[in-house]
Amino acid sequence: PAKPGENVSFSNVVGLLKYPSLILFALVLFFQSAFEGTSGSYTISFLNIYGGMDEADAILSLTWFTVGMLAGRLILGAVIRKIKELKTLYAYLMVAVVGVGLLHIFKSHCTVAYLAMVLIGFGVGATYPVILNYLGSAFRDLQGTAFSIAMFIALCGQYAGNKVVGIEFAD
Repeated sequence: PAKPGENVSFSNVVGLLKYPSLILFALVLFFQSAFEGTSGSYTISFLNIYGGMDEADAILSLTWFTVGMLAGRLILGAVIRKIKELKTLYAYLMVAVVGVGLLHIFKSHCTVAYLAMVLIGFGVGATYPVILNYLGSAFRDLQGTAFSIAMFIALCGQYAGNKVVGIEFAD
């Protein structure tokens, strides 16, 4: 049988919770997961209700979000080799902010909304890889435990985000 490479105890887990960087990056993943988890239902409802977009066109915007995320992750390694990880994350997130701005301004223009979704997907595509790489480097001895803590907090974000959007758009 496989044996774990880490000696994980309750005191080790509690000890990791004392590191502000772990909690901070886990909270970033909390909001990232909430954003990704809610983008499906929120975007379709937003474009349909507030943008007056046909539901089929609004649903297609999710494909463009995924295309943007794929594009962002495909070139991420090359970008990180050129500039530092956190600067890369900031640059990617700025692309996402531009996309969000375009989406809110041009919510009724299908082509611009699709472009905005590509930018948003591209922009958020770096968050998980960059943060998990940082956590893996910072907590080498307890990598799996640090990932578990971060992922638990991230999944709580996805749950909370979906709950809030469900309440917002409840009939």
